[in-house]
Amino acid sequence: MARPPFPTANDYLQILTDDYYAGLNQSNMRETWQPNTAATTYNSFTMPGSSTTINGAWTFDSGDLSLPTNQREPRAFCYKGKISTTLTGSTVIIRVELNSSWGTASVYIDGVKPSTISGLASYKDTIDCNLDNHTGLPISGVQYYDIVVADGLANTAHTIDIYANNSNSQAFVVIAGYKVRAYQQVNNNFSGWIADATTGLNRKTLTFKNYSSNPVAAVSLTIPSNVVNQDGSAISSPVNVGTHLVLPIVCR
Repeated sequence: MARPPFPTANDYLQILTDDYYAGLNQSNMRETWQPNTAATTYNSFTMPGSSTTINGAWTFDSGDLSLPTNQREPRAFCYKGKISTTLTGSTVIIRVELNSSWGTASVYIDGVKPSTISGLASYKDTIDCNLDNHTGLPISGVQYYDIVVADGLANTAHTIDIYANNSNSQAFVVIAGYKVRAYQQVNNNFSGWIADATTGLNRKTLTFKNYSSNPVAAVSLTIPSNVVNQDGSAISSPVNVGTHLVLPIVCR
């Protein structure tokens, strides 16, 4: 399969906006976001390779009340249950919530464990919602977290199945949703107003970040003429992003 030589899922330019899907889940123009409500949940299911029926129960709510309001995200959670969806792209990310002593779930892509798929740059067969097993995270305590379960898939439709089968009824698996990326141009359309730069209508900020363990060098961007600085002045183009520059601009 042909794919660019990116060592990890983060080794290409990310384009973040000032919008959030919910909580701290920031909108990224290089991703497609699918909330957990778009997936199908099963309270009764069988594990792959087994004929034994497992009974569980999914619960949905608008967010963890132990978190500040600005960090809450809608979630689906259970300690036993299956959740399934279909996504198109080459990188699949599961957004989960982490808390101490919470549970784990098995991941299958197109019916097999990610570790058995050839050519992946990175993968995980298990998603772990136990905060105690994650170190060095940017914030402390209960939090949401993105787990890359497959990077380097063929850029086609894939079925993602997650199976939670924990024996402890407090070992929750908590799914906020899915992110999918593709190593190709991602088209994004925005509608809005043409207004004076001093009004609140000009609020669409785009933040370009070139960051990774192996930064891509000499990145430059050609800025369309209708994208201007917040004061209405033109942006000199092309813009040299370099390797670590963070560039906020406003669409007017």
